[in-house]
Amino acid sequence: MQTQRQKLGKRGEDIAVRYLKKNTYTIIEQNYRAGKYGEIDIIARKKDQLVFVEVKAKSDTQFGDPEQELTYFKTKKLHRAIQNYLFKHSLQDREWRLDLIAIEIPPCHPARPRRYVGEAEGSHINLRHYKHIH
Repeated sequence: MQTQRQKLGKRGEDIAVRYLKKNTYTIIEQNYRAGKYGEIDIIARKKDQLVFVEVKAKSDTQFGDPEQELTYFKTKKLHRAIQNYLFKHSLQDREWRLDLIAIEIPPCHPARPRRYVGEAEGSHINLRHYKHIH
């Protein structure tokens, strides 16, 4: 049986997948498990670029916005998970980026998603800007 947190996470990922498909991304895989490096929520492709998407959903922002959940340490772990995926699929030379979709899902109100577009810079990832998505 799923916990409330798991249900919220699943709903957030469903919203993110719908958005990505609507914007001509091809979904390659969801919930890719990279062993000790954790999980990549969504792996997609836009033209020739791989896009790894981290989804953060919260029903209450009293203790911070969903994007604040993507900490420096989580980003480092994601980078290792991405490298794991690229190595296992012989895609080390492929262009890629990490995006964040942060979604507020308050009870009895419509979800408010935001997308941050990332760029890889050497061994770290920089999320540079966001836009509200519907």
